This record gives sequence, C-alpha cells and structure tokens, in this order.
Amino acid sequence: MAGAASNAFGLIMRPNNVKARTGAANKVALEAERAKDTFEREVQDLERKMKRQRTDVSTTEANEEMPADVGDLDLADHCRHATR
Repeated sequence: MAGAASNAFGLIMRPNNVKARTGAANKVALEAERAKDTFEREVQDLERKMKRQRTDVSTTEANEEMPADVGDLDLADHCRHATR
C-alpha cells in the first residue's frame, strides 16, 4: 500500500514539477533573447561606425588626390581622378 501511496503522491506532484521546470526554462529563454537583442544592437552600432569611417576615409582620400585647381586638369587627368 505504501508503494501505491507514493505513486499517487508522485502523480499529484508531477504537474508542480513541470510548472517549475517550465518557468525556469522560460526565464532562461527570456535572458537568452535579451542577450541576443543586446548583441544585435552592438553589431548594428559597429556596422554604422565602420560605414561612417569608410565614408570619412574615402572622402579624405578623394580630397587629397584631387588637385586644388581642378580647372587645370586635362581630359586624361580628369578621367583618372573620376574613376578613383
């Protein structure tokens, strides 16, 4: 009879154990989702910074390579600078 009583108690307690494990799993999943969102924001910020730096560098390079007085360029010089 003691075996039947412990089995009955186990069956009664099983839903409580499942609820507790489900709650713990949901908490871990929520923390993982938040960490993923934070990581994605950091990646987007870095991509924006890299894009801005590339734009700044290419603008600086273009300004350094073009002669101060572009009116003195002949067609060959103008084409060479335009394709850079």
